[in-house]
Amino acid sequence: MRSSLTTSFLLILARFTLAADLVHDLSLPSFLQSMNRSSLNTSIAASNDNSIQAWAKQARQSEYRENAIHQGAINTLEALFQQKVEPDIAAATITGSYEPWLKQGFAVSPVFQFWGMICEAIQMLGQNVFIVGQLVELLNSISTRPDVLDRNGRPVSPGGGYTGVYWRDLPALAVMLREYAFDIEPETPELPDEGDWTPAQRATLMSVVTFGTYYLAWGQVDLGMSHQAEVSFMLGIEQPYQTPQQIRRALTLVPPAAEWMGVGGKKIYQLCQRGTTQRGTSFSLDRWRLWRTKFVEIGRNSALTPSVRQWALGAQDSMAAAETSRTSEAR
Repeated sequence: MRSSLTTSFLLILARFTLAADLVHDLSLPSFLQSMNRSSLNTSIAASNDNSIQAWAKQARQSEYRENAIHQGAINTLEALFQQKVEPDIAAATITGSYEPWLKQGFAVSPVFQFWGMICEAIQMLGQNVFIVGQLVELLNSISTRPDVLDRNGRPVSPGGGYTGVYWRDLPALAVMLREYAFDIEPETPELPDEGDWTPAQRATLMSVVTFGTYYLAWGQVDLGMSHQAEVSFMLGIEQPYQTPQQIRRALTLVPPAAEWMGVGGKKIYQLCQRGTTQRGTSFSLDRWRLWRTKFVEIGRNSALTPSVRQWALGAQDSMAAAETSRTSEAR
């Protein structure tokens, strides 16, 4: 999974072949079916089996997951990633195992550990778009499960200041994704703004963003992905790339911003057309035009590497495709 050739090829395939021509015209289930039928994706999935096992081994070794219910959830997720169980069946199995525990009451919600498994899987396996699709389907299926009711017939919430009920709100997952998946700080020195990300951190960031853009496009519960996209644009394309430090950081910050547009461009354009403001995030057509201009400028910046410039120009193409798609739908 961490092979740079495999992950880079898979990302390029998802952005330019699928995002432009296929993904915008397919629902997530039919997209997954098409990916499942692809011999290319099958071979990639097979080559990633060791990474799935590595994720499962790490998840099982946590001292906080020794309980049989947590271990069963890990087994089910591993089977899901290996295409041995469908997302709706996995959702029913996992929620069914946690439900008695939730009904009994708790000091700290046991589902936090399950959400942690999801965050770790996103970071370790997120550059495999088939696994990402499975995760999105899984979370959508979980959100449709019946409410968990306590002994007094009231819906169960996680408590501790977290809102929402199990399972329709996926409570606390948005916070955990923000804190434990997306929050990847550059390595020191002392001033964070002068730090650089390692190659491993860049790969992890791209894994997380790949999940984020697919969830933004097809997720049913708001988990703050639009906010993450905006942050990525602010860091990745609204900043200048002139000094050696800035040019070096472009290698980390531009590809994630471009990836959001690759699959999520249509959704982002819809948010901009509506003038959407949510979770402290603001979208408008003015900002859309700004982002498109910035991607073009980055794509023409000869000081940047060819790969960074290609990411930017590809994002600009995705934005143009999103505009064309929305225009066609309006007719």
